[in-house]
Amino acid sequence: MKKVLAILTIIVLAVVAMLAMTKPDRTAHYDALKSIVMNTVDKRIDKAPIPYESLKTKARYIALGAADEYLKKNLVVYEETFYNKGIIVYEDYFILVSVGVMGHVFLTFDEQDVNKLTERFDVMKMVGNKDVMKLLK
Repeated sequence: MKKVLAILTIIVLAVVAMLAMTKPDRTAHYDALKSIVMNTVDKRIDKAPIPYESLKTKARYIALGAADEYLKKNLVVYEETFYNKGIIVYEDYFILVSVGVMGHVFLTFDEQDVNKLTERFDVMKMVGNKDVMKLLK
């Protein structure tokens, strides 16, 4: 019985050590969130009533740049013992957007949530580019 208990203890410790050592880094959270935000913004630009393709290209460039800057400024990754979590800091709110465990990042934020955020003027004002708000309407 003591041998079984000792083997189980070693296995549990090995799993705990593996969990602690395989947390993804900050860039993995940023990349995962950036891809969903960029896809959402790209779809919104395609639906926007912009008459010329060259203007859509410029609008896409401005919007994607603003979204990228917003993520760089407001994404914070908190390190826990066995996992880490990506949080967007918005005024006094902390919005959980991703959880990283065992080398993978799982998003808790989807395209609908990004669309809801881009519809709010106060969020777009934080991006610092009023042209983006006009283009996305």
